[in-house]
Amino acid sequence: MAWVQKDIRNHYLKGIKDFTFEGLAPPPDVVATGELPGDEAVSQLMTLHEDCLRRVRTKVPGFDATLADLGPDVVLTPLLVELSDFFGVPIDDIRTGFDLRDDPDSAYDRKSQPRLPTGELDMSLLEGECDAEFDRNGWGDRVCTVDGYANPYDPRLAMVRSRVALRSDGIGWVTCLRPQNFQVARFDSLRLIHLQSSQWCLEFEDWRRRRIADRQNPQPWAEFLDQLRQLSGQVGFEWTGATKGRRAAAFDTVIYETVSWTRKQRAALTRSLVQASIPHDWDGSELRVLSVYKKRVDLIIESP
Repeated sequence: MAWVQKDIRNHYLKGIKDFTFEGLAPPPDVVATGELPGDEAVSQLMTLHEDCLRRVRTKVPGFDATLADLGPDVVLTPLLVELSDFFGVPIDDIRTGFDLRDDPDSAYDRKSQPRLPTGELDMSLLEGECDAEFDRNGWGDRVCTVDGYANPYDPRLAMVRSRVALRSDGIGWVTCLRPQNFQVARFDSLRLIHLQSSQWCLEFEDWRRRRIADRQNPQPWAEFLDQLRQLSGQVGFEWTGATKGRRAAAFDTVIYETVSWTRKQRAALTRSLVQASIPHDWDGSELRVLSVYKKRVDLIIESP
């Protein structure tokens, strides 16, 4: 049984490293420095944990039998410790993430939310606070703003009620419940915008994905989508239909071939690109970046 546990650990660790290197999970530096908000980092690590467990199941035939025999405390807890150590995130935060998975609103202090005499949330006040948060982050000149949902692209997580806005340079959103959280997806950092399972998915040039959806207000949302297609089209997105916009090849075809590089060298370059906030994408040994970042990438590659 001991050898099976060792095999499980080895394949789990290899999964963490492979998924991270392939750009399917956030780089450890992004998580450790706090560049990625804590709740989103935990969400990404929850997804990575379950991806790695699926990998272990295919690599270790005795995994399920071992889990049934020894129990999750013996088999799964050590794996969560490995995940926690690799990314520098407290294991209790990851555990809490799983506990909150089916009740995301419980992450908010219900007592701090403004309420009407009926006990319902005072959305007029909360929406005003959201708009003030947009203004505070330099998004006062929004083209349009709608009520919607926004969440990391993790189908296990419920959507979080948000105010979603458009400007000529991208999409921004503020979570409605206190404390409000502002985030943005700039068009020059996205590669794909598409509809999937009634939700709009935003896929970045790196490992990140986001999803947004309406709050059953068809007309304002339709107007929002029309503006989204128009504004993204002005900066290089090609819409082959009403539900899929992809950044045109002419805007993002700077390719660096690193076939002669070691994995360690590619990983170091990835860290440097992340630290410089340069959107990028790996396809095997090919590194792809937007042409606007070419000079900065050249300097990074040429630096000793």
